[in-house]
Amino acid sequence: LIKHHPELLIEQQKLEQFTQEFIKNQSAEKIAQSGPYIIPIVFHILHNYGPENISDAQIYDEVAVLNRDFRKLNADTTDVITPFKSKIADCNFEFRLAQKDPKGNCTNGIDRIPTLLTYSGSESAKLNQWNRSMYLNVWVVDIMQIKQAAGYTYLPSDVNFNPSMDGIIILHNYIGTIGTGNPVL
Repeated sequence: LIKHHPELLIEQQKLEQFTQEFIKNQSAEKIAQSGPYIIPIVFHILHNYGPENISDAQIYDEVAVLNRDFRKLNADTTDVITPFKSKIADCNFEFRLAQKDPKGNCTNGIDRIPTLLTYSGSESAKLNQWNRSMYLNVWVVDIMQIKQAAGYTYLPSDVNFNPSMDGIIILHNYIGTIGTGNPVL
């Protein structure tokens, strides 16, 4: 992306400066008192009625895994080697499956889309994107177009010129630890 749009490096630098300034102006006590920041997440399951049509339970498991990792609640933090112990943190945000869709209707945050695009996980497979300023979009597929990639996303500054690129695209067997998910991947 940067090869075709070198101006993105400037946008990335601006985002990094903004982030560093924001962090500097926040106290850990103030952040902790405000409670976790909630990130509504929607899983778009692109499937052709095969194993990539993962269960709701597998998605719930993935949300639990994400929250354990980002809230520093996973047991393996004790295994972090000493030079990195000061880098692990409770990020003070939680992922929650969306409860309202973009039209205000009730949802479970799981959008199942029968399509052959599950076999060519790429930008063209980002179907039915929900408003990126309100939801974290995750597309789950059977095969990635980028060989040997489990999934990918772009930096927020990289997608400002093309918001339809925003979101995460990932293989179904990298979702959760149950069903087709694999906890040792």
